[in-house]
Amino acid sequence: MTITKDISPFLHQNLYHYPSFTCYTDVAAVGLPQWGVLSKTVVADLATVPVYVETTPTCLDLPVTEPDPAADPVGLSTTGAGPLSTSDDCIISGIMGNPVADPDPTPAPEPPTPASTRFAPRKPDSLFWSLYIAHYGVADFRQIGNKYMNREIEEKFRIVTFMNENRPLMKSMKLTQDQVQEIMGDITTNRETQLTMVRVFAMFYKVHIWVIDEATKTYFEFRPSPEPDPDTPVYLLYRVPGRPGRFDYVVDTHVRADTLAQIHDTMVRLESPHHPLRSVSNYKVTDLEKIATDLGIPPPEGTKKWKKGEIYQAILTHCTLTWSVR
Repeated sequence: MTITKDISPFLHQNLYHYPSFTCYTDVAAVGLPQWGVLSKTVVADLATVPVYVETTPTCLDLPVTEPDPAADPVGLSTTGAGPLSTSDDCIISGIMGNPVADPDPTPAPEPPTPASTRFAPRKPDSLFWSLYIAHYGVADFRQIGNKYMNREIEEKFRIVTFMNENRPLMKSMKLTQDQVQEIMGDITTNRETQLTMVRVFAMFYKVHIWVIDEATKTYFEFRPSPEPDPDTPVYLLYRVPGRPGRFDYVVDTHVRADTLAQIHDTMVRLESPHHPLRSVSNYKVTDLEKIATDLGIPPPEGTKKWKKGEIYQAILTHCTLTWSVR
């Protein structure tokens, strides 16, 4: 006996994409816990889904009347099936996960592992799109459709306009006129966003932007102004291995305070892509020794104690080479 049941009232409203199903067996193959991740399009396609009802010989035989096609043209009615037995020997397979008395029940699935909050845009200019998603969100990114190039040009034009209209802010962030012109030219002409441009994104979006390399335990912090508000939001981007000899970027879509604290306490913050360290006079020997230890930089072989200049140069070379690879 096969009946149909309208499933749309039981599905969650906050839905995500999931492949289309054509019959109940496709649904069963996925498993009942996955019903919460159906898209609205799939819900529309599944206004009615076949539900198979199997009865064992010990179930009570009940009369079944055939439904009237004229009264129920789409087959939604379940009255023709008659009342279903609730015997422990009945096996009822339903999409809503109705209690099933199975002689040999399968163990309940393990709770799903919490999903990662990192999102990879998978676009050639992954740095730009990671910044875009951090500000506008994944949903906005998905709604762009096939007009990514147009949206990228529009956003970059807005940033260049912002730079032109906010020259005093550029000056307060210690950007010379030549540097401003260079960054504006790079934004409008380069196919891929460079780290040197990220500071302007921070000013435009009015946020802190941290770009992290977990493998080397280093990160950059780009600020929106000389003295930003302590409550200014922080966007987290991670540099990850990409194509051979290159890196891609992913974005953390749900930044947590404990994540920021861990990065601050266990990694080394660099000054800027062009100048990873401040001048040597700004550091004590003990500061440089700690940085070298944190970065895993050993002293030269046979050296018992480093000189300050040697430690500084070793750290500078290490950081410059680390971040010079695109």
